[in-house]
Amino acid sequence: MAISRLPVFYKQRDYYFYPGWAYAIPSFILKVPVSLLESIAWTSITYFLIGYAPEASRFFCHLLILFLIHTGALSMFRCVASYCQTMVAGSVGGTLSFLVILLFGGFIIPRPSMPKWLKWGFWISPLSYAEIGLTGNEFLASRWLK
Repeated sequence: MAISRLPVFYKQRDYYFYPGWAYAIPSFILKVPVSLLESIAWTSITYFLIGYAPEASRFFCHLLILFLIHTGALSMFRCVASYCQTMVAGSVGGTLSFLVILLFGGFIIPRPSMPKWLKWGFWISPLSYAEIGLTGNEFLASRWLK
């Protein structure tokens, strides 16, 4: 969707109709309610079915973390789409960036198993922070501290 709008944006930007941030900020703000709705729907369905701690504060913390990682992922893919000017390049760029985030997020290679020269990747991956937040949110519940 973002790639199909790029030719019009580039034309209007080159003619100095408006700067790039005047396009990027409103398009981000317009995606926030949809992202919030999707995060609420996903968290409401999965949180209690998985059997997480049935506390309101933990539920809303879980919701906040998923909302932030969702908006971050949307922003990352929009950024990749703005750099790539064709659908094929955008798909490849999005896949590669997603692979790097998954690789350094602690799912594919756990942090202790990473080579020392790659440990920086764990700390720049937003997925690792989401994973730490979600596990901390759940395992600091009173039922796990008994």
